[in-house]
Formats: sequence, structure tokens, C-alpha cells
Amino acid sequence: MKQLSMTNLHHSLIFKSMYISALFFVAVFLHGNCWATEYDVGGGNNNFSKMSDLTTSVTLEAGDIVNIYPGTYTDPWSLRNAYGKENSPINIRGVNADGQPITSPQETVVFDFASLKFPFDRENGAIQFRSGSWIVLEGLAMKNLTQGGISHGMNVIMTWAKNTTFRYLLFKDNVQSFSAKGGSVKATIEYCEFSGGADTTQFIHNIYSTGDHLVIKYSYFHDYLNKGGAVIKSRDSKIEALYNYIDMGEADKAFDLCQEASLAPHDAIIMGNIVVKPAETTDTYTQSFIRHAGDSLTTPRVGNLKAYNNTFIDLHGSVAYAFLAYAGDGYTNDFRNNVLYGVDIAVTYSDNTDVLVGNNNWIVSSAVIDPVKVNFTGTIQGADPGFTASGNYNLAQTSELINAGDNSIIPQPEYMFPDIPRTTIGNIDIGAYEYGSQSQSITIQSISVQ
Repeated sequence: MKQLSMTNLHHSLIFKSMYISALFFVAVFLHGNCWATEYDVGGGNNNFSKMSDLTTSVTLEAGDIVNIYPGTYTDPWSLRNAYGKENSPINIRGVNADGQPITSPQETVVFDFASLKFPFDRENGAIQFRSGSWIVLEGLAMKNLTQGGISHGMNVIMTWAKNTTFRYLLFKDNVQSFSAKGGSVKATIEYCEFSGGADTTQFIHNIYSTGDHLVIKYSYFHDYLNKGGAVIKSRDSKIEALYNYIDMGEADKAFDLCQEASLAPHDAIIMGNIVVKPAETTDTYTQSFIRHAGDSLTTPRVGNLKAYNNTFIDLHGSVAYAFLAYAGDGYTNDFRNNVLYGVDIAVTYSDNTDVLVGNNNWIVSSAVIDPVKVNFTGTIQGADPGFTASGNYNLAQTSELINAGDNSIIPQPEYMFPDIPRTTIGNIDIGAYEYGSQSQSITIQSISVQ
């Protein structure tokens, strides 16, 4: 019998070690990806009749999927200790009767919270994501949450979890729909619809966030009834509002970007949005498209604001200041390539010694620019920006906005609502829409948005 040499024995042990390690790696890989569990709620295998039954009895892990079948649910629920992974998130999703995921905001899988009669404050939510990370929630409708504290509404969704994504959700007739809180929290809201809201004069906002990083993109806001508040209020270290269509309704502000003392600096990118103020709001608060300052205008918001390629439309002439901004020392409010249509009282305003800077914006001829407070070089002033038609903010072939933008902005806009790629030839156009990019008619929830 041939004897095994020490060299061969050494090689054999190395091979066995590598083989065992490979098996261990495969086992871990399979556990993280192929051994995930799929749960059904209200249909399918019918493991659970409602979400609160599942969340109180199951700890969701990386790669797990929860399918919620069509129906109306009334139970609030809370998710704790749910830790997904970047390449293997926990996915909670509404599905059609055939089990296929819902991929647009619609009332198919409905959480109706009208029966919740006990008061909550803004730190709570009917749906709560507490300790956890890498969670995706999509394809649900959530409506009629009207209970709240004295001055702030309860949220439909409240998240403390890190790296959460909310997609294809419909928020309808809620006092306050969404809130994120806590350091190192990145919350992404995309392809969602926010509709209506309770009629109140309290300081309530459709979205209120005090996290680390908030991203809102490709979403549609309309018919908001809350007065004294904002469509989006952010105290986040960073907010990106990209390519949304925002009908402000009764809100006083589209974006209220203010200061959180524990988080600095606070940077904001507002880009590619269509923002419409449809009517006068019957309260005494100053109306503006963007407010960028501390809670009091006597204190600054420490951080940079970039507002690029947005289309702002005031249909009633009630917007007192298009940009109500006050940046801290060493920071800037930078406005470029924006359309400001219908704002004739004053186009911009900043408190104290702060100066608004920017270029290649379009404003109406009658708008007032304070030369001390505003440094807008290359501003185009006219009577008509050249939209395709009334209510359609695409550009006509004769529009003076075409090729009139500043190409040096960073970041560059890449899309238009609701994610139609730009096809820029020559200079970028001013405003949210680019001429010739086939964005003439967009339909969400059977509502034509133009």
C-alpha cells in the first residue's frame, strides 16, 4: 500500500478544510436566501387572518415575504426585531387574488383605520416599524386615520427602523400619513399616492420626518385639506425630493425644511418636482412653496438647499413668497432652472442677512425681486412660460424655457415625473418637464396628471 507523505497529508487537510468552509458558505448562503419563509395573510395558505396575528407570533427574518391578500383590514400592527439584509430584505406586500404583487397605488388591499378611536400623538402610528432594518412595504392602501393628539396627528406609518422602503402605497383621507424618526434611518418613499386628509387648522403635515435621510420620489400628492401645515415637513439630516407631482391643496407649504438641533448640517435637494398651489388657504399663515429655515425665521437652518428644475405654479396668486429661506453662515440656498408661474406678490424672500442665489430661473414680469436679498443672474421674465395648455405643464414647441437652463448643476436631473428619462439635446430646459420627452399624459389611480 502506498504511504501518504507528509506533504500529501498536508495538502489533503487543506483540501478538506476548504471543502468544509465551502459547505459552510453554501449553507449560510442558502439560509440567507433560499430558506426564507413566505407567509400569507387573509388568503393563499391562509396562515393568518390579519397582520397583527402574524406580527405578534412571528419574528420576520432576512428574505421573508408576507403576502397580504385582497380585503379590508382594520387592525393596527407593529413590527419589532425584523432585520433584513441589503440583498435580502424583508418584503411585506399586497397581492392580487392570484398572489401576484400589486405594483401601483390602488384600493385592493385596504387597511381602514376609521374605527381607531383612542388618541395617539405624532410619535405613534397605526403601523409601526420599530427595531429592525432593510424592510420593504408595498402595494397597500391605508385610509381614514383621523384620530390624533391636540396639535399633531397620528401617523399611518411610523418607522424607527433603518433602511426602509415604502412603494406603491395609497394614503387616503388621513390626518398625517407618514413619519420617520431616529439617527441613521434612511426611509425611501417611491411610487406612492397621498390623497385628501382631514380638514383641520392644526400644524399637521402629510409627511413629517426627523430621521437621518429621507428620499421621496415619483409620488403624487393631491387634495390635501389640512391648513397651517405642509405637504412635506422634514427635519432630516438630508432630504431628497425628486420628480414628484404635488398639488398642495389647503397646505400652506409644499416643503417645510426646518432645523433639528441634534442633527447638523441639514442638506436638501428639491429637484424635478411639479408643485401647484390650486387655491387660497383660509388661515393667517404665510404661504410658500419652499420654507428653508429654523422653526422661527430668526434662526437659520444649518445646511445647503439645492432647488433645481422644478415647476412651481400658483393658480390663485396666494403664495406670498415662493422661497422663504434663511441659511446659516457658510451655507447657501441655490435656485436654478426653476419656473415660478403666477407668483406676483414677491418671488423670493430671506430673513436677516442671508442672500438667495441662483440663475436661469423663469418668473413672471410683474414679480418683485429684492436686489438686496436675491441674486438671480440670467433670470428670464415674461408673461407666459409656454406650457402646452392650461393645466398641462409640458413645454410647447415655442416655449422660451427650451435650452435655457444651466447645464452646470450637480446633480443633474435624470427623470421627469413619474420617472420618464430625459433626452436632453443641447442645454437642459428650465422646469420639471423637458420638451419632446413624451410626457404629455400621465395616469395614476385613474387620475390624469398633466
